[in-house]
Parts: sequence; structure tokens; C-alpha cells
Amino acid sequence: MKYKNNIISLFILYFSLLLNLNAQVNFEPANRSIYNFLERMSIKGTIRLNEEILPFSRKYIAQKIIEIDKQKNKISALEKEELAFYIREYSSELRREGFDLGKYRAKKKIIDLNSDNFGFDKYNRFRLFSYDTDKFGLFLDPVFRYNIAKEKDDKSTLWSNGLRLYGSIGHNVGFDLQFYDNHESGSFYNNDRKFSRRTGYEFRAGKNGGLDFDRMNANLTYSWNWGSFTIGKDFNYYGSGEDGKIILLDKAPSFPQIKLEVNPVKWFKFSYIHGLLNSQVLDSSTFRFSPQRNHISTEIGRAHV
Repeated sequence: MKYKNNIISLFILYFSLLLNLNAQVNFEPANRSIYNFLERMSIKGTIRLNEEILPFSRKYIAQKIIEIDKQKNKISALEKEELAFYIREYSSELRREGFDLGKYRAKKKIIDLNSDNFGFDKYNRFRLFSYDTDKFGLFLDPVFRYNIAKEKDDKSTLWSNGLRLYGSIGHNVGFDLQFYDNHESGSFYNNDRKFSRRTGYEFRAGKNGGLDFDRMNANLTYSWNWGSFTIGKDFNYYGSGEDGKIILLDKAPSFPQIKLEVNPVKWFKFSYIHGLLNSQVLDSSTFRFSPQRNHISTEIGRAHV
């Protein structure tokens, strides 16, 4: 019995050593500008990037930023300014990676509220709220957007507002939440988006001559130094392509899922998702059409036409 207990203790110790203390994962939405920057740096040969599986974690992005910073002599003056901006944006993850942030610390804040938790932080990066320690991190930002699309005499507008929240608990748990309330109006708003690459609607309702719809993504992730396990509702991009991924992209709305990602060595990455997507399209071999009653019946439900 004592021998078995020792084996169990050694196994627990070994498993604990596998867990990197700074391994928490927060996935960065694939529509953020950092992806374009990293792609350009990859094309220039500054870094090597595998874009077949998106989104990246903020930790992975921070590691790539460190690689770019080591080769600043290969990038232009404008790209150096972009790099400085992203260093401030990912300062929390860079600090955990041991990156020296000393020269990026603000000597004078743009707007000083006498606090690093509200408004501009100590690196002059604006955040509605930020709190960052090794045991707990929380970041909150508002989201506002206004778009205008015009084609000949047709015009459409899209107005969005919401929030983005992400953070970490301890050394291995990360969480994130994004919520957007959208209102679209104009000549194009009632397009069902069947024949465009624009993301379809989740929940929608007409209002004041326009269309209201929401977007909501959320993830809870447990990670270790060579992998992560996620429960959430989000987008995943699989495959290559600029105007549409070959395998999976964001044409369908985000869907509930569990995801396992394993990256034990640099040359091997495995990603698995199991999700549930409801197309809201009636499609079953059990449908029977009855002309007399003018309805479609099925063994699992009934839909009137």
C-alpha cells in the first residue's frame, strides 16, 4: 500500500510540474488588427507563423511580439510604432513572459486619474478598467462602432455598442466575454446574407425600420504549458484563405462548443472542437406534406407554411 501511495504521489508531482505557472489562455478575436500585423511580419521573414488554426491566444501573440522586438532592425519606422502600440496592448502577457517593459512605462499619462486601474494605465494604454496580478487579472473595455456602406443610390448603416471582458484566475484559468448589440438600417439591412461572406444572424428583430441583432462570445479555459481545454461559445477559423477559409470560418454565427488544443512541440499542433450549430432550417426525412391541411407535419414537430 505504501508503495502504491508513493507512485500516486510521484504521478501527481510529475503532472504538477507539467503545468507552467504562466500558462493561462485568453483567446484573441480573429478580427483584431494584431493578426494583420503578425501576418505582415511573417511575410517579411521576421517571425514564423502558422495561421491555419485561429484564433491565437494572447500568450502566443506576446511570444511573437518578443520575437519581432528582437529583430526591430528589419522593420520600418511605421512598423516600429505599431510594435510599440501592441507591446502596450499585450503588456500583461509580456510581463509574464519576462519581457522588459521599463522603457514603455509612461512618464506622463495622457489623462491622469491617479489610478492605474481606470482610464489610461501605466503604459498609456486606455482601458475602462484593468487589474493585473499573478493571482488574478481582469480587463474591461467598452466597444462602440459605426459603419456606413454605400453602393450607387443604396446606403446602409450599422451601429454597435457593447463590452469586452477578459482575465485570469490563478495560473491556469482564463476567461473572456464579448457582447455587442447591433442595429442595422438602410437599403441592405434586410439581406439574409445567404450569398455573402458576412456572418449570419443569431437572434434578430425588426425595429424602427431596421434590424436589431446581438453577438455574444464567451470562453472558460483551463491551460497548461503544452495545451488547453475550453468550454464556450466562439468562432473558429480552420484552413488558409484571405476572403474565406477553406475549412471553417465565421460565416455561421458563433456556436456552443468544447475545444481541446495540444501543442507538445513546435512542429505539431492538434486542435479538436465539438460544437452544436442550429441552422433554424427545417430539414428532416420525416417531413410529410398534406395539401388538404396546407401544412408540413413531422414525427418530431410541426411547422406551418
